[in-house]
Formats: sequence, structure tokens, C-alpha cells
Amino acid sequence: MSLAPLRIATHPDIIPALRRQSEALLTVYDEQARLASIFASQQGWLLAMAALAVYFRKQRQNEGKTVGITVKEFREFVELHKITSRNTAETFLKQMLHYGFSVPVASQDRRARPAAPAEQTIAAITRWIDIHLSTLDALDGGNRVGAISGDTTLLGRLQPAITDRLLINTAIREPTPAFAIFTWLNQGGLLMEQLFCGLQETLPDGRIMTNIVSIRLLASLLKLSRSHLHRKLQEAEATGSLGWSGARGQSPMWISDSFLGEMVAYQANKLAIFDATLSVEMM
Repeated sequence: MSLAPLRIATHPDIIPALRRQSEALLTVYDEQARLASIFASQQGWLLAMAALAVYFRKQRQNEGKTVGITVKEFREFVELHKITSRNTAETFLKQMLHYGFSVPVASQDRRARPAAPAEQTIAAITRWIDIHLSTLDALDGGNRVGAISGDTTLLGRLQPAITDRLLINTAIREPTPAFAIFTWLNQGGLLMEQLFCGLQETLPDGRIMTNIVSIRLLASLLKLSRSHLHRKLQEAEATGSLGWSGARGQSPMWISDSFLGEMVAYQANKLAIFDATLSVEMM
């Protein structure tokens, strides 16, 4: 039986498990910064998941033959699920080609210009899924990662099904206001990972201290302008979600217990989707 979001969110080991997950994701970023940065914003990872879902479904329909997805096919999927505009969807595919994350596929219709994910992209999504399944395994002692490792066809079934569930999940698509300040920020996902990794002691009033002190250093790690990050942190500070133990940007940052709860709930919903999908696909 798959784990429900509430059971995941209230598990006594959820914070250590999410810290390990964040550490693993930050390791991926260090190794493949440009590719990993696609997953570092809400829009970016939804577009990446959408493109892969269209590709894997088309590949299965063609019985595993080499296929590519067209701009038209991708735009239709993106519009159907209201992820972003047609122009942004087309720009996304062009960027994937430009950076070598997708490769052109031969076609009789030259105007279609189909493309398929590169090997490094397939490897990256496989690793991304494995990291989340490892978190679930840590919570209940399961062996999801081991169970899927020998099934070469499972990724093509699992990834589109995960994507479908993510795209209709309100908690994922419409995050709480304080959390949304960062989810739509370029590299906002990386900021969330940095926060999980940096959690320290909980104060008597419920605030949780972090090891983040310098806005300048944080902006450098996230490859964001210091002024832009400063504005976003101020927005979050105005909601009471975070603050500074002393001078802003020169003393340890704290986050509120309610903001941590929002972060955990978002991850719990995502992990529950992974678990429920895997349970169905492995039946």
C-alpha cells in the first residue's frame, strides 16, 4: 500500500529524510548545474516532465522505436494542462536542443523537426525519480529503488503517469502563498533544498534556525542577482515565514514552523504521487 501525504508529512523521520533528499539533489546540481537548473523552478520542472511524458508515450505507441516529439505536440500538451504559454513552451524546446539536452530525430516531414531527450537527460530523470523513491524507502524500510532497477521498460510507464498526477494535483500546481514566493523563482527549488540542508535547532517559540547567514553568498550559490533574491526574501519576511536573528543578511536566518510545514506538505504530496504511481505501474 502506498503512503498517503499526511502519513509522509507526519512521519517522525521526515525532516532527516528530506534533508538527505535535498543533499542528493544538490549533489546532482553540482555535477550537472545547467541540466539540473531546469528542475529548479516550478515552471521549469513541470515543462521538463511534460516534454518527457509526451516523448515516452509516443515511444510506447511506436513500440519502442526511435521517435521524437514536435513543437506542435508539446504545445498542445502544455496548453491542455495550462502550464504556460505556447511561446514559452516552444522556447523551452529550443533551449533543450541548444544545450544538447535533446537531439534532433530524422523525419520525412522536415517542418516537424522532432526531437528526443538526450541520454544525459534520460539518466537525469531516472536519477531524480530514484532520489525521491529513496526518500520513501527511508520512511518505511521499503525497497522501491531496488524493485525498479531491473525493469528497463518501467521508466517509460512511470514517468508519464507521475506527470499526469502532478499536473492535476492542486497542492502541487497551486502552492500556498508563502511557499509560492520561491517556487516560481528561478532557482527557487534550489533555495528550498538549501533550507532543508541548513536546518538547525528549533527555538522555544517555534522558529527553526538555519545555517544561512549571507544573502550575498546565498545569491552566489543560486546564481541569482543579490538584489532580486533580497526582494524575494523580504516578501517572505513580510509574511512572517522567515527572518534574521540579528542584522538582515549578516546573521543566521530562521524560518517559521508554519513555513517549514508548508515545505514539508509540498514534498509529502509529491512523494505520495510517486508512491501511488509506482504501486499502480508495478501491479
